[in-house]
Amino acid sequence: MTLSIRALAAAVAIAAASASAQAATTTLTFSEIVGVHNTLSYSGTAGGNLTVSSNKGSLTIVLGELGVASWSNWDPRLGSGETITFSFTQDVKLTYWDLDDLPFGSNQFGLKVDGGANKSYSLDSHGSSTPLIGKTFTFAYKGDSYFIDTLKFSSVTPVPEASTAAMALAGLGMVGFMAARRRRA
Repeated sequence: MTLSIRALAAAVAIAAASASAQAATTTLTFSEIVGVHNTLSYSGTAGGNLTVSSNKGSLTIVLGELGVASWSNWDPRLGSGETITFSFTQDVKLTYWDLDDLPFGSNQFGLKVDGGANKSYSLDSHGSSTPLIGKTFTFAYKGDSYFIDTLKFSSVTPVPEASTAAMALAGLGMVGFMAARRRRA
């Protein structure tokens, strides 16, 4: 009887631990004073491996802020026709952004998720009320040049299928049945 109570307690503890698991979070900041890169690569993020790239010029870090510069455009802020793409190997949720601009302009930036529509967001909003989930996030110009200062991504926790939950409940029921049967014997 002691063994079956321990087994039941262990099963309950494992179920509670898996139900309370937190999503992994990755915060991207750019700590270099000055840096020029073709791409940036990170491993072990909330979405697996991450590659950061630009469609024009080089990724440029100035005083810890990410932008784009080329031979024809030395302004390192993300400007007209330029994009920076963050590509993960697994789906993630973009939970926060801190983007810096000058005090004039549209105060808007564009963002495409997984190649979808280029939607406008406020530079001052620091997030979206609608979950932004995907593997690829492309930041673009929408009337205001800006730097990317900080981005936060979290892993997307998969929802178990109904059959998985049913199997877990059936297994827990079997442990309870075995405990009751041993108690009677």
